[in-house]
Amino acid sequence: MNVEAGKGKLIYWTDWDFTLTQIEEDYHLWVYIGGVADMCREIKLSESEIRSFKKFGRRKIDNLVLDLKKMSGSAVYKKAIKENRKIV
Repeated sequence: MNVEAGKGKLIYWTDWDFTLTQIEEDYHLWVYIGGVADMCREIKLSESEIRSFKKFGRRKIDNLVLDLKKMSGSAVYKKAIKENRKIV
């Protein structure tokens, strides 16, 4: 992922692991999962996730990243899909 070419304000990132960007009032979390097909997931954070992030900082994002990396058991990803917050 080319961090410099991304849109929005870069908040946190770890090369080829995840990026957290802010675009206006929205926060987007992109997570690299890996595998043969170089899979990734990207979601827009919910209001409650944003509040938790503002309260706990990087620790909240690290927990979201760990959950999003679960291939079939990611509660965060399933909820994002249900709430139409999945990006691409």
